[in-house]
Amino acid sequence: MNAPREDFRSFADVGYDDAVARARALVPALRSRAAATEAARDLAPETMSELHHSGLLRFCQPRRWGGMELPFLAQIDIPYEIARGCASTAWTVSNYAIHHWLLAFYDERAQEEIWGTDPDVLIASGIAYPQGRGRKVAGGFVVSGHWNFSSGVSPSEWNMLGVVIRDGDKVVDHRICLLHRSEYEVIDDWQVLGMRATGSRPVKAHEGFVPEHRPLSGFAHFFFDFAGRFLHHFFDASGMDAPVGHERQEREPGNLAANGIKARHHHRFRRVVNHHVYPGQGFKGADVAPFAPDDAPLEVVGRERHDRHRGFRGLLHRAPLHGK
Repeated sequence: MNAPREDFRSFADVGYDDAVARARALVPALRSRAAATEAARDLAPETMSELHHSGLLRFCQPRRWGGMELPFLAQIDIPYEIARGCASTAWTVSNYAIHHWLLAFYDERAQEEIWGTDPDVLIASGIAYPQGRGRKVAGGFVVSGHWNFSSGVSPSEWNMLGVVIRDGDKVVDHRICLLHRSEYEVIDDWQVLGMRATGSRPVKAHEGFVPEHRPLSGFAHFFFDFAGRFLHHFFDASGMDAPVGHERQEREPGNLAANGIKARHHHRFRRVVNHHVYPGQGFKGADVAPFAPDDAPLEVVGRERHDRHRGFRGLLHRAPLHGK
């Protein structure tokens, strides 16, 4: 596998604490432009420039391609800090970062095609639900579909889209297919009340050809049989350094993203309480409570959720597996 060209930026020497400090340093600027960013329904150009310059869009990318290759807890701590300034930015950064992590599992040819051209490239996704359909053909797959909630899609060059592969009526595989932006259409209907700046627009494709090296098999997960499993000395689910595909790799990529959501929700709800419920009082016991009873006192629900979140995050930091 080739390394990135020398003229490409590298963040391979950025450590964990430095990366978290970089995220923390962005908070005042993110907070100052949060309202305008939400109104624009996309991250501000200034924000994207700062994120690229800091390398925080590449904290999950392998060092071989100039990424930081940080351990598991980075997916908690970096969005946690960014969310203090803008929840939409934290959500989008977490998505971009985890897609770099996921690309490390792909065939070497896919990594060369994408990172070899530009390791700073942005990759969106539509993998929360396999809304696409596909069939095997010579040399690859033909896919169609309409995928919702593709966060950060507007500036992205590529997209990872979930597809159910059938042979007639029989489901034979689930694939996460890499499509270039020229191969799908973005539908601008993201008119929502919250998290507007994530730009989570749907995309659609019709009878697009995806070459064999650009889909990742979901079934391969059960056998750790990913094409890129031995290409990088990468972190596993425990956060300790191990080759991708090592026997300790027991979690799906989605679990990392789901845990990152906890960090983003924490500060999103805290800001709502501080600014609208207890203005000026700096209420510190708030966390998101999406399934709380309607008549539950806000401060009680917030405190209980905060304690649970603090316990979860503390447990991860105390466990001897974060590999900092």
